[in-house]
Amino acid sequence: MKIKALMVSAACVSLLAACGGGSDDSSPRPDPERFAGSGQIGVIPTADQRFSGDVQSMLYDPSTDTLTILGDPFASDGEFVRVPEKDVRGFAAFENEGGTRRYTALVRTDSLSGLSAGVVGTPVRFNNEFGGTMLARADTPTVPLNVELTHVGSYAGIRNVGRNVGDDDSNSFLHRVEGQVRINLDFFDDRPAGAIEGVIFDRISMDQTVEIDDDLLNVIYEDIVLEFTDIDSQGRFSGIAAGGGISGTYAGVTSDDQASATAGVIEMQGGGELERGAFITQTE
Repeated sequence: MKIKALMVSAACVSLLAACGGGSDDSSPRPDPERFAGSGQIGVIPTADQRFSGDVQSMLYDPSTDTLTILGDPFASDGEFVRVPEKDVRGFAAFENEGGTRRYTALVRTDSLSGLSAGVVGTPVRFNNEFGGTMLARADTPTVPLNVELTHVGSYAGIRNVGRNVGDDDSNSFLHRVEGQVRINLDFFDDRPAGAIEGVIFDRISMDQTVEIDDDLLNVIYEDIVLEFTDIDSQGRFSGIAAGGGISGTYAGVTSDDQASATAGVIEMQGGGELERGAFITQTE
């Protein structure tokens, strides 16, 4: 097998066994606009919000189709405008027009469940990057009793690949990652309020490729396990996320008194790379 890496970092080279097994029809082919225009975006709920990293607030204005992100350094870098050609699995893509750094945000609002989730990041520049996550919901519910649920949905992430060398940041990228999510929720009374576990699978880079046997394929990342953790009485949870040499944390919320939907975010590091992601799932 002949392998030629194109813009593939050392972290991914260690995963080339998972980056494609040949040129069969099931292997992903490069198509960076395959989810173009799929973004579901609306006013971000304000009743219950959680932010991480450098993010202090995310506001979407439907009249101008712009996203405002507050927190140092986003406030000085202008509004974020829609770039639908960069949407990822139903998450709407935005990029800033001003400032010295280029940011990409992926945000989704589900009007039916009243949930919203999003991430923002920038390539590493001068040995540093900025970014964070957002979770929001329209209500703060109680959780159901004596029921087990399975949720499925879509995952969208941004991954820092490469670094600057002094002033040269030509090998520093922020790549989009798409995937799918399956979550199991347990609300039986053997737990204080409930418990959750799950997996993010079919994680594929939309912007990073590898050449295998003269065939250009998208890089595939290994599954991420969302390890078993408790849900509190208001449908909030947080736990450990790990898999494929990368690990970190996940956090999320349920949507209503029936826990019919879930929104979550992850932040993971490994092999010199950082990935932030978000998902929204519904009852299967």
